[in-house]
Amino acid sequence: RTRSGGLRLGSVLGSFAALPTRPEGTVTAMARRGDLFAWSQTGRRGSTLVDDGARGWRPLPLREPVRELAFADDRTLLARVAGRIVHLDVRTGHRTGETPLPDSVPLVVGPAGLCCTLSDDELVGWVVTAEGLEQLWRRALRTGGAVAWTGGTGDRLVVAYDADAEVYRALDGESGRQVALRDAWRLPAPEALLPGAEPGGRPRPPPDGRRHGARPAPAGSGEAVNGAPDARGVVAGFCAVLLSDPRHRDDPVLEDIAAQCRQPLRVLLVGDVSAGKSTLLNALLAGDHARSAHRETTSTVTWFHGLGPDAVRLPDPTHRSVRVDFPLARRLMIADAPGLNTNSENPRHTLRMLPGGDLAGAAAAYVFLLLRGRADGEVEALGNLTAMTAGPFDLVGNVVALAGKADEVASGHAEIEERIPREARVPIRAVAVHQLMAVAARVPEMAAPLLSALASIRTRPELTARPTLDWQHLTGHLSAAQLKGLVAALGSPAWLPELIRRTAESATAEDVLRVVEEMSRIPVLEAVLADMADDEDLFTATAAVLRLRHWAARAGSGAGASVREGLRALQTTPAFDRLRARAAARLVRHGQVGAELAEEDRDAACELLRSGTCHDPPALAARWASYAAHPLRPTRSRAVAELITDLARRADTPPRLRGAAR
Repeated sequence: RTRSGGLRLGSVLGSFAALPTRPEGTVTAMARRGDLFAWSQTGRRGSTLVDDGARGWRPLPLREPVRELAFADDRTLLARVAGRIVHLDVRTGHRTGETPLPDSVPLVVGPAGLCCTLSDDELVGWVVTAEGLEQLWRRALRTGGAVAWTGGTGDRLVVAYDADAEVYRALDGESGRQVALRDAWRLPAPEALLPGAEPGGRPRPPPDGRRHGARPAPAGSGEAVNGAPDARGVVAGFCAVLLSDPRHRDDPVLEDIAAQCRQPLRVLLVGDVSAGKSTLLNALLAGDHARSAHRETTSTVTWFHGLGPDAVRLPDPTHRSVRVDFPLARRLMIADAPGLNTNSENPRHTLRMLPGGDLAGAAAAYVFLLLRGRADGEVEALGNLTAMTAGPFDLVGNVVALAGKADEVASGHAEIEERIPREARVPIRAVAVHQLMAVAARVPEMAAPLLSALASIRTRPELTARPTLDWQHLTGHLSAAQLKGLVAALGSPAWLPELIRRTAESATAEDVLRVVEEMSRIPVLEAVLADMADDEDLFTATAAVLRLRHWAARAGSGAGASVREGLRALQTTPAFDRLRARAAARLVRHGQVGAELAEEDRDAACELLRSGTCHDPPALAARWASYAAHPLRPTRSRAVAELITDLARRADTPPRLRGAAR
């Protein structure tokens, strides 16, 4: 207690917060998160205050008796009052929403906006939003109240006591799945860990003597997965429900769909023999990992993925797995597949992964390599691939057309990238890449002879002054090893004059290789792949839903009907609502939706669809409403425009009214 009458509280960490008023009743609840501190008191002037460490104490509009306080994140404070949880915005002090919750149900708040509630025989996971709690998962588990959160940003776990099995289980906080399906900690029961407990203490058995086993939701009900923040988690939970059915236990397709939803985005390289798939892969992996030659070298599907302690499940037992650390390893799994234009048995491995094959959808995104930078010979293949992988959201952007071997093409990259979508007549993205230069820039064994040759050329003015160069011009000036290195890195001497000009001021080998990398345009492809990885939830969930539809078609009438009913239920979850908005954003950015509107209107629409906010929502709503009202507008374009209009109008509505409207 300070001289001014307030309270000064010290934590075990040694930091303090001074409460600004004299409590008139009882301080009922306190909460702390970093520099944030909140407290509530009862009495004639019952109030709740918050301090963010910068602006001092501020009262919150909450005069009801508060039983518990907890910070869900740096912006949201949860206050438990009679029969409900009130959500408060820390920065503005506004009440943003509330969630009904009986007083008898404990709420355990974890990291990153996750929490769980406990009942006698059930554990339920939630995510905290501004408006309320959204259910993530539900698990039949009698914990006796022994539940705690652990882990940081990337590893959020719920440790819960299983009173029936008498073990502690670690559950993933976002999906409710047990982290190690066959491992649990056999430690003393919670009562035995308390001071004064007798050794060997055990919780009492259920009153009726039954063991409370797992109680999964029936297929198609969506009970265990409704409200997941991640659509992949929704689909993985649905697969877990199907796998719990004895008829489908250990089904390899269902197990792989569930694994795919937990893995980084799966990308498949598709193309003919000698199109440069393995060379491109070596450039992306920054090493000599895939065999390459002017003949058929890839005999099966090989998945390249990041380093990790656990085995990575692959779509098929015949597939190979290679662990390698590469720039996009945390976000992608890349598959090198056999070429298609050969009479051997190898192409069947690739065809199984494409639409119509039994592993269709096992890859959620595709890089289609084109020969000689032209798409006119692959119009049908590209059309089928984009149409049959679009799924329920009319997905665009999951197929990239890559014009490789730029050393064999006379056109510039800008012309190629503009021409390919026009020739293909489908909404795809095109990138022109010089695979040989990319490998030379990133693989030391290839870079050394290139650097040596360029250094020798710079010392000879008769070569650097020439507007064009041929290999014959260099024969008498370079060693055989240097000339061989240039040929391996460039393919064609036509690239040499520009390379010499752009590296003339490069002081170090790193500067030279950086120029070589830029000229290869491999960073452009990586930027496209990174953009795809940003929507991995959309791509992977779409592929998983298509796989489940195909699985249901082969499962027979009874099981197939229940799976289709379950898929329809999943389509109504908030997670899939968010996917529709993300898919609409890709239609605006990479399709023709809104092409007549100004660039800033399309950018604002994409921002709104992705984040729910934008600048000047009323003006944006008016422009997109006018766009939707055109009588000849295609159905899909009109639907996207109406979605944007609705979101913009809701973004301009106060949160309380917005929740009431919903």
